[in-house]
Amino acid sequence: MESFDVIIIGAGSSGVSAALRASDYGARVCIIEQDSIGGSCHYKTKHSLKLGLSLLKNNESKFKVDGVVDSKQLFFEITNVLQSLSNLYEQRLLDSGVTIKKGIGSLISPEIVQVKSIDQTYDLNAKKIIIATGSSPIALPTVPFEEDIIVSFDDIFKNHVTPKRVFLVGSGDISCELSFFYQMLGSKVFLSSSQSRLFPDQDPEIIDALEQSLKHSKVKLLLGKEISSYYKNGGSLDITLSEGV
Repeated sequence: MESFDVIIIGAGSSGVSAALRASDYGARVCIIEQDSIGGSCHYKTKHSLKLGLSLLKNNESKFKVDGVVDSKQLFFEITNVLQSLSNLYEQRLLDSGVTIKKGIGSLISPEIVQVKSIDQTYDLNAKKIIIATGSSPIALPTVPFEEDIIVSFDDIFKNHVTPKRVFLVGSGDISCELSFFYQMLGSKVFLSSSQSRLFPDQDPEIIDALEQSLKHSKVKLLLGKEISSYYKNGGSLDITLSEGV
């Protein structure tokens, strides 16, 4: 059984930072990750979204054909840049002497982690274990996820086709940025939240400015409303909100 001073489960931004810091202090470090190095923050929605917005704002002509955004080219560029970023993180870990194990890490005891990879299962020993697995989106109780129709933020960039209409649920930063992103792609955007205002804990002047900016971008705000029911109509959804909207 291989032994380490520190084993970290999860190679997202927190896990990578912990691994590099522990290695700097001379520890023998192993990091376990089942997906790409960098985790969801870098490889899925958050940084994908920010990169997409930046590309559209600063290189709009590169991705437009006859005035329409070529979403496939845009998503291809996003994927390439983020994969390069993931590769850089992986190389930095290796250069720092960190051992990378691909697979799913599970705690067996306070000192033993079991790793399940594609072709084998084995145990590792460590003096210290750090769990940095992050979080996963949870569907609304009345609206379960359905592939390509009802998706979480983490899965948005798996589909490279721009929808004609998109319905977003949420009142935070990702929901607002996604609204701008899809609007720039050419979609008709609806943003709904059970909250009566976006960012309800922020300064009212900031909220006013944000909501006005969204409205100016022709994003339809449906605030203070919840999804009461929905009906699958072919490849789209008919959604009913509270108050019958």
